[in-house]
Parts: sequence; C-alpha cells; structure tokens
Amino acid sequence: MHEVFEKYIPKFEYELVDQNKYSVSDLTQFGDLLSLFMILNKVKDPSKLKGILTSLPGEYIEQLKMNVPEHMRKLLSDISQVLLAKIDVPQDEIDEIAELVYERGVPEMFNIENYSVQETRRVARAEGKAEGKAEVALSMLKLNMPIEEIIKITDLSFEELERLQDAQ
Repeated sequence: MHEVFEKYIPKFEYELVDQNKYSVSDLTQFGDLLSLFMILNKVKDPSKLKGILTSLPGEYIEQLKMNVPEHMRKLLSDISQVLLAKIDVPQDEIDEIAELVYERGVPEMFNIENYSVQETRRVARAEGKAEGKAEVALSMLKLNMPIEEIIKITDLSFEELERLQDAQ
C-alpha cells in the first residue's frame, strides 16, 4: 500500500557540511541562523567566545535580527545552551544567557562587553576558598586553638576571625 501513503512520506537528503572548510568570515556571508550556529560551534575555548562574537560585522548582526522569526528564538536559546555547555560555561550563566536570548533574540547574544568566563570562574574560586577558610577557622575556634595559630594556618585576619566568632 505504499502508493496510498507515498504522498505523506517526507523526502529529504542529509548533506554533510564540513565547517572547518569555512572561516567565520565565510559563514557571515550567509547571514542566517544556521551560519550563527556554525560560528558558535567553532568556539572551542571560552576565552575566545567574546572575541569572535564582538568581531562579527554589524551588517551581519543586523541581518540576523531581521531574519530570526519569533518562533525560532526558542531554538536559538536551546542551541545556545548546548554550545555554551560544550565550552564549560557554568550552568547558572548558561541559563541566564539562554533566557535573555529567548526573551530578546539575537542582539542579546552579542551584548557581552563586560563578560568574561575566565574572570567569573576566578571570582567563584576565590569565593569558594574564602568560604572554606572560614569553615576551617570556625572548626579551629570551636577546638579552642590559639588565635595566632588559626591566623597562620588560614591567612585570615584577626578582624575576620572576630566577625566569624560574632556571627556564631
């Protein structure tokens, strides 16, 4: 009964596109959403994301704004999440960027002037170390260790130790 159902069977072919054959400049010539995905997929290092996105020609970005219909914003948001996860951007930042992309579309992806994945990670590590030091210092205080020893081991100041004690 293939004759009956033949008109309902989609006919298509897959075509492999080797994106390594295309430079970012080549891809911007297309001016469509697929070219943007291919550009983002070329990013292998989070520190290079900002450079690539900010180097895209203004006319390319304008063309993208005009060519991304409302219903495609969800797809753009989903693909942005996958590509950002691939380069190890923290999940809370991925969620924030994806939401902005979905709400505001393509222009928001390029609004990264003051954003650095590496700086964000450095700050997060420093905050984590500070929290760890505070926990160790509190444990030492509970064991009645001498303040001088706690300061030497944790590198916390006397004032920081006092604040920790007061917070208890």
